Amino acid sequence: MAEGRLTRAVDLHMQATGAGLHEALAALRQLRAEDIARGAPRFPEEARAEVLRLLAQGKRIRANAVYRDVTGVKPAEARRAVKKLRSEAAALQSVSKF
Repeated sequence: MAEGRLTRAVDLHMQATGAGLHEALAALRQLRAEDIARGAPRFPEEARAEVLRLLAQGKRIRANAVYRDVTGVKPAEARRAVKKLRSEAAALQSVSKF
């Protein structure tokens, strides 16, 4: 994970959990090791909520950047994932109107 992405991921983890710097780094290293073992990017619920909040504010590019920062995926994969989240959120919103 690039240094800027790691910094953002640590900040998100600390905000979401109240953990200190060392605990957040250890948790992220553990998550990354698990992801590598599984071959899949990790996307915590608090990061998902942040992406959805950004999308609701019309900040699609920033939402893509947060997704990339947290998961470490390439830009194209982040765009696809955020587009899918946006579609899911829109579907849930339309269902909740009934």
